[in-house]
Amino acid sequence: DHVTNTATQIQIMAALGAGHPSFAHHSLLTGPQGEALSKRLGTLSLRDLRAAGIAPMALLSLMARLGSSQPVVLAGSLEELADGFDLSQFGSAPTKFDENDLYPLTARILQETPLAVVAGEIAALGVPDALAADFWNVARANITTKADLAPWWALFRDGAAPAVEAEDREFIMQAFGMLPDPPYDGETWANWTNAVKEATGRKGKTLFMPLRKAVTGQDKGPEMADVMRLLQKKPTL
Repeated sequence: DHVTNTATQIQIMAALGAGHPSFAHHSLLTGPQGEALSKRLGTLSLRDLRAAGIAPMALLSLMARLGSSQPVVLAGSLEELADGFDLSQFGSAPTKFDENDLYPLTARILQETPLAVVAGEIAALGVPDALAADFWNVARANITTKADLAPWWALFRDGAAPAVEAEDREFIMQAFGMLPDPPYDGETWANWTNAVKEATGRKGKTLFMPLRKAVTGQDKGPEMADVMRLLQKKPTL
């Protein structure tokens, strides 16, 4: 919708005694429901996206393919983006932009990020140096943005509010009574659940899910063997 502006821009450049670049126009971007995107709304500024934790390369990778017939591929560098950019693949029909598409891309970038890149931010959370590598290896597969790191460290450091169904309360109390005090290691979860299985007769999902929810307050997340290894306090009701 800005094609008509280009003639004026060329005239201004000519009046200033300058040449002009070759122009290409992206299709009109709309919101997820086809609504207009307005810079005056201020909801999609780079500042806002940065504050929301969106990784720069996630945004660039999406914008380099949005409106084209090519699938979005997470690029590792600007050079890689440029090499795969083909104007002939773009159409003229309005294209829907959904900022929520940026979060899975950001999560994938974090999953591939080495500890050295985030070591300062992890240290700032209060994670001891001896636990930093283990913490990052566990957390990065379970976060969407870096802001999610703080809640995970709080869980490992202080424990979680247990999520326990009424019918599981006695079982959890018995199981917690069989769990020794920390420190825990990579074998703690297996040893503990085997002992609880023998004592209670529970097995499978009826054994593992109530224990996961009681320890972490969640019904999904990292491998429990990894969770136990990072726990600093014994779980309690």
